[in-house]
Amino acid sequence: MEVLLPKLPSFKFPSATYCCSITSRSSSYVRFGFRRVSVCASTVNETVAEPTVGSSSLGHSTRPHFPILHQEVNGSKLVYLDNAATSQKPTTVLKALQNYYEAYNSNVHRGIHFLSAKATDEYESARRKVASFINATDSREIIFTKNASEAINLVAYSWGLSNLKPDDEIILTVAEHHSAIVPWQIVAQKTGAVLNFVDLNQDEI
Repeated sequence: MEVLLPKLPSFKFPSATYCCSITSRSSSYVRFGFRRVSVCASTVNETVAEPTVGSSSLGHSTRPHFPILHQEVNGSKLVYLDNAATSQKPTTVLKALQNYYEAYNSNVHRGIHFLSAKATDEYESARRKVASFINATDSREIIFTKNASEAINLVAYSWGLSNLKPDDEIILTVAEHHSAIVPWQIVAQKTGAVLNFVDLNQDEI
């Protein structure tokens, strides 16, 4: 019986900024199937070219800000579409995270020492910035969650259980992720609301 093995992607970093020799002590190794590929342990302090504003698409103008996308797979630029599972981070976010861990890594709202106070100030500053960006009336309207799954659970079990009544309709699409369906199924069972699903057209709308 012939066994067919899938072709594994070949990785290539197009610029010297993201390349390291196999003998470099800063190299880390990533296993992809049975192939071992040398990958540079890139730093977040690298200078990334500012995207030019013009006729280019949003994707082309923002790609330079994402260091992880500066590599090739099978001779083509890496295109990452699994953002629902884990989203990639732009350089500004990587720098902010590095600054946090290097300068004021501590729990927020949990202490009165310098680092905790600094972390709390920065945390609340971020909340105010988000509130301003989305035009919220008060920064206390902004709730940080770990991910979309936690956020939809929070909406379903706080707002949903308190406001939905028997025969109210909960409208979802047939393409919803499992984590976006189950909370509403439970809410529907507890409140008597009706769960309905909307089909998508050929444009997935």
